[in-house]
Amino acid sequence: MFQDKATLGYEYYGDLRHQINSNIITDKLISWLVSPRGGSWSPYLAGKAVDVIVRTAGNLQQGLYKANQEVYSLLKYGAKVREHPGDPEKTVYFIDWKHSQNNEFAIAEEVTIKTNSERRPDIVMYINGIAVAVIELKSPQSPFHRE
Repeated sequence: MFQDKATLGYEYYGDLRHQINSNIITDKLISWLVSPRGGSWSPYLAGKAVDVIVRTAGNLQQGLYKANQEVYSLLKYGAKVREHPGDPEKTVYFIDWKHSQNNEFAIAEEVTIKTNSERRPDIVMYINGIAVAVIELKSPQSPFHRE
């Protein structure tokens, strides 16, 4: 259903169980940012903006809650970056909130995440290479399944 272009139009990133993944697929996000749909940013500026969101998402020194607040702020208000020192700041947005059709929606299955321990959610939903939702599917035989 997700992959039916006429219905939802999600890209399929595949079964990612055999690779270590991150909550941001940087090459997908950079590719979107340099495309006309993502703002046609230069690869250099797009890379700098992606570096900002990746560092922010990975900075857990003040806890997960604070990191999530800061990532949310970047997703909503964009990252301010400069092409060259002395240039004015430009705001790079990671999601086109006004024109949702410009975004790349995708799903992947069995996404292996390894930090201190290994986790593998059943389905991860992405917008422009940024993980935004996780779906866990339960078997009807599971003790957690309810009628």
